[in-house]
Amino acid sequence: MFRHYRLRDYNFILILLLLALSSLGVLLVGSADPSLQSRQLAGVLAGLALMIVLSLVDYNWILHFHVPIYVINLFLLALVIAYGVAATARSAGSKSADCSSSPRSFRKS
Repeated sequence: MFRHYRLRDYNFILILLLLALSSLGVLLVGSADPSLQSRQLAGVLAGLALMIVLSLVDYNWILHFHVPIYVINLFLLALVIAYGVAATARSAGSKSADCSSSPRSFRKS
């Protein structure tokens, strides 16, 4: 399952770039709504841990499970089709407490 990996071959620059972009995202979320910043940071840390674990798994081992993964993805797609919320042109757009705009409202003026 786990391949024998030399630490010297690990791509640390990619990890550092990912952390830089993620920290920028956490700061931007914190500037918009400070109460969400801790949740965003927890998500970044959980994603980083999962990324490191999955990067050590040999992808040839994962390829043995291509059929079950495909069936699960088809099932999830069927759930989205059956229970998903449809966004029409009238409901697409931005909404706030004061006003709302949609792509159709620009045509009315």
